[in-house]
Amino acid sequence: MKLIRKMVSAIILFTLTFSVFYPMGHVHAEEDFAMDVKQKAGLDFFFCNAENIDSEVYGGAYFDENGNLVMLYTNYDPNVKSVGDSVISEAQNRDFVDIKRVIFSYMELKNYLNILIEELDFSKTGVDALDIDIINNKVQIFIEKLDNEKVKTISSIVPIEAIDFVEGEVINIEDEITEDYTLTSNCYSANAKAATITLTPGQKICYGKYSASLFLPGVQWLKDSYEYEQGFLTAGHISASEGDAIYDADNNLIGTVARKLQTNTTDVALIKGNPDYNYQNGLLNGEYPLTMYALKEDYGIPVNTKLTVYSYLGNKTGLLVSNNYTYVNADKNIVWGNMIRTTISTSDGYSGAPVAIDDSSYTDNKVIVGYHKGRAIVDNKVYAFHGNLYYVIQEIPDLKFVK
Repeated sequence: MKLIRKMVSAIILFTLTFSVFYPMGHVHAEEDFAMDVKQKAGLDFFFCNAENIDSEVYGGAYFDENGNLVMLYTNYDPNVKSVGDSVISEAQNRDFVDIKRVIFSYMELKNYLNILIEELDFSKTGVDALDIDIINNKVQIFIEKLDNEKVKTISSIVPIEAIDFVEGEVINIEDEITEDYTLTSNCYSANAKAATITLTPGQKICYGKYSASLFLPGVQWLKDSYEYEQGFLTAGHISASEGDAIYDADNNLIGTVARKLQTNTTDVALIKGNPDYNYQNGLLNGEYPLTMYALKEDYGIPVNTKLTVYSYLGNKTGLLVSNNYTYVNADKNIVWGNMIRTTISTSDGYSGAPVAIDDSSYTDNKVIVGYHKGRAIVDNKVYAFHGNLYYVIQEIPDLKFVK
């Protein structure tokens, strides 16, 4: 049976007003603290066992209303003590981890999503976006108006059992992207001079009269087969072009745009740094060093993980909704591909800001999972969209922090 939900029109913007939406409802401070402790334990378990997950049977993971980590498997039998899968065996020995059986693996759902991108006629069906709903083990299809003919067409491409239709009008975002290149104005480059400064994640950076947030300072990448280039990263949809100067909020020259990567899944600008600058690869005044941790593509981050966007405009926290939001226009061009979607709400100038797991003792560091990209307002609720670090690492050879 197909599941149809009504969705009010969505407005898609490219830079991000803040409030956090907790789908599980308000909880008291004591209960909230206990949930955070559970989530920390669940994330530790997830990260420590991620490399041993069998992607052919793994269906994803989420935190439930009690704060337990729920891991989904297509081959799980609750009546049998697992001995063949090390992750399931370990999970059965943890009181904060539950296991449930699902029909489709996460890999299968991603494959269905990709098949829809390749074969579906988006202009005729009115499909605006795709996503993967881990909790319900479905591919979500956001469609303007649903009828029996469209259901028949779509279900001939992927199994109807794997589909969750979300009906409602979604506004085309192409014009919004163009308009939103004009981020926050009040930075000017006139008479700027180079200076020795310290760059930090999320700080304000300026180009002409526009500004954004710094993603990762103090990183290096391969310029060619033999030579490394050093600098920092920010959002790729900044209006600066290759060779343009980038300044800090105090009008100090801090680098020039070396390259911009704007693909289906990546939206970053590589800024070659002023060789005199210093950098602080840590959040909250350097108290928490950064770790770049990119999971294998087939895994995703557990739904309802608490994430924080770190920016000079203020740090904003919310919950992860999905790992694979994909907007496809009528020409079958992916505008946003495999975006991390969260309940965070931000404002102009957040573009490029680092997105990190709010609290995990996997390491003593803050685990960076991506960078801020844009937002959508749906039924008066704000969803933020973040680029996934996995795809950044795929696009930038040997990206690493400068030692």
